[in-house]
Amino acid sequence: KYLYENSEILKVNEEYFAHAVDLEYLYLVSKNDEGIVLSKINKKNKKREFCWLEIDNPINMTIIDNELVIIGSDRKDALIVKYDKNLNYLQKYSYGGTGYESFNQIYDDGSDYLIIGTKTAHSLNSPFLSVGNADDLKVFMTKINKQGIILDSCYFNHQGSVEELVDSDFHKGMMMVKIRVNSDYHIYTLDSNLSTLDYE
Repeated sequence: KYLYENSEILKVNEEYFAHAVDLEYLYLVSKNDEGIVLSKINKKNKKREFCWLEIDNPINMTIIDNELVIIGSDRKDALIVKYDKNLNYLQKYSYGGTGYESFNQIYDDGSDYLIIGTKTAHSLNSPFLSVGNADDLKVFMTKINKQGIILDSCYFNHQGSVEELVDSDFHKGMMMVKIRVNSDYHIYTLDSNLSTLDYE
C-alpha cells in the first residue's frame, strides 16, 4: 500500500521491486502476470500510466537529475537503466562478464554515481576485478560517471564465502557501508573517491 495525506493511493497486488516519489507522482517498479512494469501514479487522482521493463532483476530506483534511474541486473550483468519522468526510455548501461554482477544501491555525489553491488568473486571479462575464491559472493563499490564510464572501484574482500550488503548511506560527501560476513558485521566509511576513512 502507498499512502498520501493519510489516504490510500494505491494497493498493489503485484510483486514489488522499488519505488521513488516526487511532489506529484509515485513511480513504481513491480511485476504482474504479464511482466515487469514501471508505473507513474498521480498521488491525487490515482491515475496510473506504465511501460514495460526489459529487465529480469530490478533492485532499486531513485530520481537523479530529474531522471528515473533503475539499477539491478539483467542476464546476470549489472545494469543502470534511465527513463524520464514521462516514462520515455533514455539510456541503458550494462557491466559484466561470465559470472554474476548486480547493482544494489545508488547515490549521486553531484557529478557521478556511487554504486554498491554484489558479484561472484571471479568473472572472466568483467570490468570489475576478481577477488576472493572463485565461488564467493562479494560486495563492491564503483564510481561511474553519468555517461556510464567506470571511474574507479573498490572491494572489501573479507574472509568468508558470502558477503551481504546490510545497509548503506551517503551524506555530506561520505559513504557508510555495512556488510555482514557469517555472523560478523563490518562498517566502512568512505569518501566519494572510494578511499576508506574509517573501519570497524
